[in-house]
Amino acid sequence: MRTIAVAFVVTAVVGCGCACAKRTEGAPVADETTTPGTSTTQRPSSSTSESPTASPGSGFGVVETTRAPLEPMAQTCEPTPREPGSQQISFVQGARPGTPIVELLAPDNWNFAPSPVDPTLNLTGPDRLTGTVTVAPTELGPTQAFDKYSDDAMSKAPIASLSVLPGELCGYSGQKLMGMWSGSGSGGPVEYRDRIAHVWTNSASYLVAIHLEGPQGAAGFAAAEDLMMRDFGIQIS
Repeated sequence: MRTIAVAFVVTAVVGCGCACAKRTEGAPVADETTTPGTSTTQRPSSSTSESPTASPGSGFGVVETTRAPLEPMAQTCEPTPREPGSQQISFVQGARPGTPIVELLAPDNWNFAPSPVDPTLNLTGPDRLTGTVTVAPTELGPTQAFDKYSDDAMSKAPIASLSVLPGELCGYSGQKLMGMWSGSGSGGPVEYRDRIAHVWTNSASYLVAIHLEGPQGAAGFAAAEDLMMRDFGIQIS
């Protein structure tokens, strides 16, 4: 078992487009599977949302934000304990006071490296699996930030699907996303999972995103999902 700490600052601008997308909303059930809701949309990727709060799943996982003063290095959410076959990664972007430090689990045979162009930590595993961790300041509220994130996810391929589940975390608004991309290359369909949270600090709000993707049916996908999509720790620097 390993514990890794990473800190850096980078910026990026990304653009993309697609042909059509499908979004479904769901609710958590006892076995943690997705139960589709009644809201489904298909639309050209060139369209933009005039009212992000009207998107399916907008209110999922959104809770009232508590804005109480935080002490330096306050541990606002305890990390999930390591277990055999896992490593714990602590990640913070830069030295700005109040930036959330994210503590997540990943398989112990995965590697990591800071992205040279994105405010992101890149993770790579076997079976062509990849992951990212992003901690980015946002001026958007939880609902708007989550809708923008899911809209951006659906715009990454000509065919995309997305299911949304609540994913509150230690009093922070949060969502769990699961979906598929296809039609963007010759490699076949790609599955993806996301765990996102809207974290308020003394100085700013941040959107934390843990992302996993890989070829549909990849052997190590389920094991990586089990670790990376668990509750993660948050400490305010």
